[in-house]
Order: sequence, then structure tokens, then C-alpha cells
Amino acid sequence: MERGLRVLAALMLAACGGPAIQDASEHIAGGRGCDAAELTIAAIDGAYHVVGCGEPAVYRCTDGECTAADGPVDDAWVSAATGAMSAIEADVLECNEGEPVTIQVLIEPDGRVNGLASHPEITEDARLCIGRVVYDNVTLEAGDHHRLVAYAFGGGGSSGGGSVDEAALPVDPDPMEEPTEEPVEEPVDEPVDADSEGDVEAEPLEDAGEDEPAE
Repeated sequence: MERGLRVLAALMLAACGGPAIQDASEHIAGGRGCDAAELTIAAIDGAYHVVGCGEPAVYRCTDGECTAADGPVDDAWVSAATGAMSAIEADVLECNEGEPVTIQVLIEPDGRVNGLASHPEITEDARLCIGRVVYDNVTLEAGDHHRLVAYAFGGGGSSGGGSVDEAALPVDPDPMEEPTEEPVEEPVDEPVDADSEGDVEAEPLEDAGEDEPAE
């Protein structure tokens, strides 16, 4: 019961304004032509480092007006945040009856989740269900600033990915036919010509016929 009340209080905080980063999210999203729930933002040193819905950028906001500013975007923490969100995708989709939804959660400086927004709008039951799942499973490393983390459940998340397409794997060339061994002919000794062997001259044989008649 106590946990449920904490979740409900967190969701009410998100709906009722909350920290300035949520107001900045609305204004920045308007300028980028997307819904605020699609942005991942970190409020660092008076500036808002934004990822999602366009190129990463740094914004500064004054009196409700947010404009792009110079400087590198600090997004080193985003990978761990989206990894934590992707781990609960199946549970979040179950809460929303299998329908894809983008959820943006508010992360306090101590790393705890403290509110969420969605795009498109979801039912109150789905919101409470997703709130419980996120509150129980998502915690980031502590920092000194508020963060908003957006993740598209059922829509490829925020960083994409995928399995290896078997058809795209390189195909081994056809195996070469093993060479057929030709029979080795054994050398055949040719008949030796006595006259040619060692250049030896054969002596004529004496006539073994009849004796010559005596005179």
C-alpha cells in the first residue's frame, strides 16, 4: 500500500508541473516539432542537454523561451538510462495492452524515478501500472541534476538495435572440388638390347655344323 501511494504521488508530481526541466521540455519540444515525452534531457549548469527528436543540442531557457546554445552535449549517461528502460519493455507493453507507447520518466538527482509522461496519452490504469513497473525497476547513478529519460516501448526504443538478418550474412563460396588423383603408372623396364649395353661387341659363334670334307 505504501509503495502504491509513493507511485501515485510521483505520477501526480509529473502532472502538476514538477521541476523546471519539465517546463523546459515542453518549450524545447515545441521548437523541435515533437511531443515533450519524446525528449531525453539533462539539466546541467543552467543548460538543458537534449537528445531525441532531431540532432542532440544544448538549450538555455529564459522566461519561458528556450534557444539553442553552443557547446557539446553531455549524453554519456544516456546509454545506461535507455538500457534500464529497455529491460522493462515487456512489462510496460503488458500494462498498455500491447500497444506501443513512448514513456518519459523524471529522474531525481539521487537517481530515483519521480514521475512520468507518455505519448500518446494512455489510460489511468495503464499509467498506474507502468508507474509501478518503472518505479520498482529503474534507478540510475546519482548525479547533481534532474534528468528526463524518454523511451519508445514497442517502437525500437531510443537507440535502435536488432537481430542479425540471416539473409544478410556473407555466404561461403562453393567448396572447391577435391582434385582427383590420377593413377601413377609404374615404370616398365624395357627389354635391354645386348648390343647397346655397355657398348660390348658380341663375338661370333663358331660354326657347330658338319666337318669340312677331307681332301
